[in-house]
Amino acid sequence: MSGNSDWNENDGTDVTPSKPMTRRQVLTMIGALMGLTGAKVALAQARKAMPGVPKPTPVPAGGSAVAPKVSPITSVNQPTPAPDNTSWTERRQMLGTAVTDGIHLWQVQAYFSDVTIYAISATGGRLNGPNLSDLILSKRPDRLNTTIAKAFADAVGEAWTAWAATVRFVGHPIYPAFAAFPGPMAPPMPNVPIPLMTLYQDGAGMMPVSLVPAIRSKLGTIADEPGAMDAIQHFSEDLGARFGYWVATCMVLNMLGQGPIPTFAPPCSPRRPGGGGSIIAVPGHLMATPFPPTH
Repeated sequence: MSGNSDWNENDGTDVTPSKPMTRRQVLTMIGALMGLTGAKVALAQARKAMPGVPKPTPVPAGGSAVAPKVSPITSVNQPTPAPDNTSWTERRQMLGTAVTDGIHLWQVQAYFSDVTIYAISATGGRLNGPNLSDLILSKRPDRLNTTIAKAFADAVGEAWTAWAATVRFVGHPIYPAFAAFPGPMAPPMPNVPIPLMTLYQDGAGMMPVSLVPAIRSKLGTIADEPGAMDAIQHFSEDLGARFGYWVATCMVLNMLGQGPIPTFAPPCSPRRPGGGGSIIAVPGHLMATPFPPTH
């Protein structure tokens, strides 16, 4: 066949039905057919090994393949916020309870400091405690809107802090044992319990006339929702009444006072009044009377 012109070595790109293919064209076609067959066999074997592999989407005639729908990627650690379906009445009730619980936590940690004792009297002082707003928010129910809770908590917390900053003693006779103490130094001794209301203070910020505009300002446009202002008014009136009752009934106690007796000079002066004494600043001075619950 070497003499047969049908198997010559030219590339034969101009093959026609009347002109036989060259040897190179025949070998090229056989190789292509063998490659296509091998690919089909390999694909069939892969499908048998992995039955879950979907078949490719057929391409419609004259069109393009439709891209599969892919679900958006979401973080598994991101909690889905619960819908706020509570009414303003429910919000007011939850806020009243959260404020009460927050004040209870504040009472446990509150204490007086910088109180000066001369003889039997206590003067000055400062009422200390944690940030009430944070304590209120720590007691917020999960279903209570965070923005609303923070607005109420911040308004109440700021008013409470302003009140606490004004509380001080004005010569209260609460250390009778220091009137004539037989020694050079009076040891720590508790005060005579007295009502909190007898101390100098200004609690105007805790009254409804001040709380209502403060809360409304913090809420912003949320205060325009139906029922919002009514809830703010009832919340403020209830809290103001409970605050007034608590101040009138809460007892200040367990303030351990101590100090030197500068004029003690036995045997001429075996008992002399103390002077320049102070108290031990530790929590517990306002724990006797819990803040009353909401009505």
